[in-house]
Amino acid sequence: MKKLLALLLCMSMAVSALIGCGSSQGSTASETPASAETSAEEGTASGEKTDILVWLFSADNMQAYVDEGFTERVNEAFPDYNVTVEVIAGTAADMETQYNAAKMSGQVPDVMYVALTTFASFGTRGEWLTLDSYMSDWEGMNDVMEATLNICKLPEGYAGVGMAPAPSVFVYRADMFEAAGLDPDTPPTNWEELAEYAEKLTIKDAQGNIVQGGLDIPSIDTYLNVTAPFMRMNGAVVIDETAQEPLLTDPKVIETLEYLYGLYSKGVSLPHDWQKAETVPFLNGTSAMSFMNLDQYVKLIKENPEMEGVVKIAPPVGNEVVTSFCGYRMMTIPAETKNPDAAWDVIEFIMSKEEMQIRVENQGVIPVRESLVSVYESLNPEIGKTVMETVAVGKGAFIVPWISTLYKYYGPAHEAIMQGVKTPAEAMEEAQAGILAEIG
Repeated sequence: MKKLLALLLCMSMAVSALIGCGSSQGSTASETPASAETSAEEGTASGEKTDILVWLFSADNMQAYVDEGFTERVNEAFPDYNVTVEVIAGTAADMETQYNAAKMSGQVPDVMYVALTTFASFGTRGEWLTLDSYMSDWEGMNDVMEATLNICKLPEGYAGVGMAPAPSVFVYRADMFEAAGLDPDTPPTNWEELAEYAEKLTIKDAQGNIVQGGLDIPSIDTYLNVTAPFMRMNGAVVIDETAQEPLLTDPKVIETLEYLYGLYSKGVSLPHDWQKAETVPFLNGTSAMSFMNLDQYVKLIKENPEMEGVVKIAPPVGNEVVTSFCGYRMMTIPAETKNPDAAWDVIEFIMSKEEMQIRVENQGVIPVRESLVSVYESLNPEIGKTVMETVAVGKGAFIVPWISTLYKYYGPAHEAIMQGVKTPAEAMEEAQAGILAEIG
């Protein structure tokens, strides 16, 4: 069957060439991009195929996607390529280690599906090919969400294509809202309402100990997963990624931390580390509102099906700006590839509407194509619309080469603020100075 399909495809392309109607680059998966068509004709004439190695980070049910025929489909679409696909197990750091080893052996993959942290840290060191020339000819670009495109940019231009959002969502307990006399269908939408709800939802015992927190405000937030979105809500830049400099002493940053500490000091939240799920009060049933990874929400409902409809997802909160935290997985092309055009053909194929719809329907991945938003929402009627609203205003980790230095100084500063040891202004001045001393 595969040989027959390949033969039919080649015949079709030959006919298209004769009548002058070859497809253009950037077409969907049901078409063959122009660059692939030309390569296919040359490959057929020479009898040789171009080897393309694809590495996929093992997130977002990627192994299941491959097992359901991705390799076969991409090879059928490009008969002049020999596409090999490997799903790299482990963490993002494990994949980075394997990639560094591949570089030393001179056998880098041609296409990589990577976590946003990998995209940022490696991209700012020039590891990825700049894709502007490909993106400008890609018809699918007009269908991709603006927030997704924005996250793909480095100072030099586009260095990847966002493929799978991983948002943090604002969640709340409808039963706790009702017990506090609040409408469970009307969650807070701005900082004033958020503070008001947090206080009304907090329950303390006779000794003043928190029995039920109103809002999870992490006492440890080293990676700014909660605090950075709050800073952006308040109109703060936080990190100038163009100028590559920290702006932690920005008055808007200080004002944000004063707001969060003001609530925390009123006792609306139990101490916890946002990065350690086992410490998050909401996940332990002792808090009414929180921010969590969508994966954590899905897991919570799966393990506690009685909580479906009780634990709800609210639209993103705003002050000056409505925003949220949203991680991503990205498609990239290593700068050392010997086959950049073929690598882009594979990315264009995997980003096609048809392939993306397979992942949405079979693996539950959030789409980045506007034309598939309604598909995701229909498959997830309880949360789909709110999740897509969150992704549309989402921004991930800062794309700077010194991101680990930022965390090194911000983490202790955040803890000092929440412990009441330092004021937000004092803590941010010290963190800013420490970062600048290291990065120059």
